[in-house]
Amino acid sequence: MIRTIFLCLSLLTGAAAPFTANAQTAPNPFLQDFEQARAERARGQFDQAITRLRALLRAFPGDVILREELGLTLLMAKDYGAAQYHFEELDRISTDPKRRALYKSILARIARERPSGINFSFQIAPSTNINSGSSEERFDTSLGTLTIDETSQSQSGTRLHMGLNGFFRKPLESGDQLRLDWALSQTGYSGDLLADKFYSGVTLSYRREREGVAQTYSLGRNFLNSDEDVARTRIGIDSTRRLGKTHFLAFGASVTDRDNLDDPADSGTDADGYLRHIWALDRAQNVFAGLRFERSKPDRAHQSFTGGFLQFGGQKVFEAGTVISGSLSLGARDFDGVFPGQSFARQDQVQEIRFNAHDSRFSWRGFTPQLNCTLRWVQSNLALYQSDAQECGVTLTRRF
Repeated sequence: MIRTIFLCLSLLTGAAAPFTANAQTAPNPFLQDFEQARAERARGQFDQAITRLRALLRAFPGDVILREELGLTLLMAKDYGAAQYHFEELDRISTDPKRRALYKSILARIARERPSGINFSFQIAPSTNINSGSSEERFDTSLGTLTIDETSQSQSGTRLHMGLNGFFRKPLESGDQLRLDWALSQTGYSGDLLADKFYSGVTLSYRREREGVAQTYSLGRNFLNSDEDVARTRIGIDSTRRLGKTHFLAFGASVTDRDNLDDPADSGTDADGYLRHIWALDRAQNVFAGLRFERSKPDRAHQSFTGGFLQFGGQKVFEAGTVISGSLSLGARDFDGVFPGQSFARQDQVQEIRFNAHDSRFSWRGFTPQLNCTLRWVQSNLALYQSDAQECGVTLTRRF
């Protein structure tokens, strides 16, 4: 990987021309230090080379070549976190499409090969229906028309979310990879309608790639502590197969055992699967279309359901650094048992639109903002579950 990166950088930069040009008007020791740093790197003296290059970068903070050389040296020293930071900065400030494509390729390789990492995120998200309540005030039952309690009607509010997650990765001699992911998060809500939620989870996965096919097998365990405590154990498989130069087929399935410690009748088994065709229009944009299936079977029959959805979406990366993505989901859920107080089972139709945007040029003290919006509509034959919600939030993330 390192040799490939070095060759690509050399072809794009023409060795160290920009820095050399700067150094011609600067004292000779700057250029001498630069050449000395490269010589130290060639001898494997990475710590000394990094120290010199960092000092030079402080003197010439806008020099692209210096930052590239420092990033490359950090990669060779296997300091992936620091290398990632500098290549993200290069991606942020560069206006050259070829250089930006190279930086993104390097960042993708770092993401795959970095042995460990930690991410922090903070989100604030106002919502028109923070409690997923009904948009109706009354609903009909076999006992007559009843008024829906205000706490079960839609309420606007704000959700605050703070999370910390990380991973440990172990490459195997076969080229396969073992990975351990962990996550901790706290979610709070404005007002006193909803209880705070604390989430903790860990997932062990095994990834293998063979002749255009990538497969990941995973086993996870997580806990959600709120007004009800729920433990889940999940096993899953995800796979991507290359169909051609620009076409891919992605599919996967999982089974989850859910144990509600406070309401055993809500315990049960969930299963879901997806099939997706992806078109890579070019290196900067892709679109997809697919199907998603789900099955939930708690002990209460009237809460068991089968769902199916059509899904469409895509992503576009602009040369300036802006990335936008979105998706559309259209589907339905049919429930098994007769709903209490009714003579029929519940049926829902669900539509959902998601939109995300961020720009790598904007950051503050290492935090990158991202806009996330979700619009969701549920049409149900039971007014109690008729709802709509619009939520737009800003998420700040930082990698360590």
